[in-house]
Amino acid sequence: MLLPEGTIYLGTPKHSSVVKVLEQVYYMERELSSEAAWEGGSPPAGGAAYIPTAEAEGLTPRSDKNPGMATTTETWQHREIITNGIRMHYVTQGEGPLIVLLHGFPEFWYSWRHQIPFLAEHGYTVVAPDLRGYNDTEKPHKGHDIPTLVRDVVG
Repeated sequence: MLLPEGTIYLGTPKHSSVVKVLEQVYYMERELSSEAAWEGGSPPAGGAAYIPTAEAEGLTPRSDKNPGMATTTETWQHREIITNGIRMHYVTQGEGPLIVLLHGFPEFWYSWRHQIPFLAEHGYTVVAPDLRGYNDTEKPHKGHDIPTLVRDVVG
């Protein structure tokens, strides 16, 4: 899979500053206030905005007042491709400019489960692969260095 110029790459969801920007956009576009968005409290102090999850700080999204925050069923597609001599599993959703979401250790594509639908709804084609050696992608005994992993993604 040859990635076109202009492709946006994001790192591990738990640590990416790009994701923090996307999370702020989420709240700005939804125009949610702390009180309207959460039951049993408000998001953490300091003005940090983040995409709400069931795991997030033990808080529960109020989907009755904010339908955009309701849990959705899987709308992505699971696919496989032969790249750089291995079979790579990936998930894709949406149409538009390509965004490739790359997980870190010891995660896999599922780390991006909350960001995939959000980005797809906002006009992007989102691809989240399982990198070499993870989850449903082949697990060869060698080739786990960074240059090989990059060749796997670039194609």
